[in-house]
Amino acid sequence: MSDADNEKQLKARIIEFLGASTRNGLHGTTRQKTAVDLGNGHLLDIQFIEDAVSAQSRKDISSYVLDLYQGRVATLALEPSELLKLRATLLLGLGEARYLTSDERRVALARTYRVYVPSGEKRLEGIHQFRDSYQKMRRVEREEVLAAVASIIVERLKSPEVSIATVGLKAPWTYEIVEAQDEYVYPARAEGQIRTVIRRRTIRPTVPALTEFRQTYTDRTPGGTMPEVQNVGQGQLTIENLRDYEENGVPGYRYDIVVTFPPLPRGEPLEVAWLLSHRLTHRDQWRPSSVHRVHLTPAVPIGKLSISVRFSPPEIPEEIWRIDNVPPQNVLQAQARGEALTPSHNRVQAKWEDITLGRTCGIVWYWPRHLN
Repeated sequence: MSDADNEKQLKARIIEFLGASTRNGLHGTTRQKTAVDLGNGHLLDIQFIEDAVSAQSRKDISSYVLDLYQGRVATLALEPSELLKLRATLLLGLGEARYLTSDERRVALARTYRVYVPSGEKRLEGIHQFRDSYQKMRRVEREEVLAAVASIIVERLKSPEVSIATVGLKAPWTYEIVEAQDEYVYPARAEGQIRTVIRRRTIRPTVPALTEFRQTYTDRTPGGTMPEVQNVGQGQLTIENLRDYEENGVPGYRYDIVVTFPPLPRGEPLEVAWLLSHRLTHRDQWRPSSVHRVHLTPAVPIGKLSISVRFSPPEIPEEIWRIDNVPPQNVLQAQARGEALTPSHNRVQAKWEDITLGRTCGIVWYWPRHLN
């Protein structure tokens, strides 16, 4: 087979991988498949793809992402390479775009094509306009942008500065989590509406000298304040990249937990732990019409997971159930319900082993109607 044919096949594999990720983004629920096989045992991972896209122009397009979704960008004075970078970022959920839902990214993407999208609460209606009235543009979205990104990646792989042998032979993570524990406390209303959670992670490095634990978390804290953090484990802990985040109309926060420590040898376990406190409002914490949940969607392998929730009487949920390895977007659907849970001493707990990457496990409940 000629070099041209080999390159054509490689580009086709990359396009297939990218195309399968456009619904929820490369950092979203397609995480079960985190790389594309280049042949000879080499894998092209997400970080390499993100770097290839980001290198397309010197202009930082991250500021455009949320402005487009919010409708604050009237015109886009971008060069063609910058516009391609922005569209690829939105389509694949890279950079700042990873913090938008797939529908929110479509709204922002539609505006790059000058498609009218309503503002305010009706802005998501623009998704249907983009899908139904601009099919040609949608083909451009999927075909031209993905083909352009695949060409960029292929050219980058051919660069003498890049060795395919180093692209993806290493795991896409630098540590595994041997055991994870999340312990939530929902206080009685008289105690000030402060919800706490202690997160414990026993990590095991997959690289020779690990110096940092870093994970991105999302907390749905309707009407609440930014989280306060206290280190209760080893190392030095900081919160980075704290930002507002909205999911299905429910506000909250996203942030990176970063724990640094002296170089840890490969295979040697270390426990890190932190306490997060959120001050919530009465209306939002006890809203009975909403489904409440605590859950985890792993981005790195987890051997064992335990999640517990302690409630303060008399505020005990009337329905509690577990969810087991479901796609994140299906958490609230009826078919995602697992075993019903019954509190013991006002506490419920669920345990899992070998969770699938990118799938969600957790505990879900309704508050009693009288708490409205």
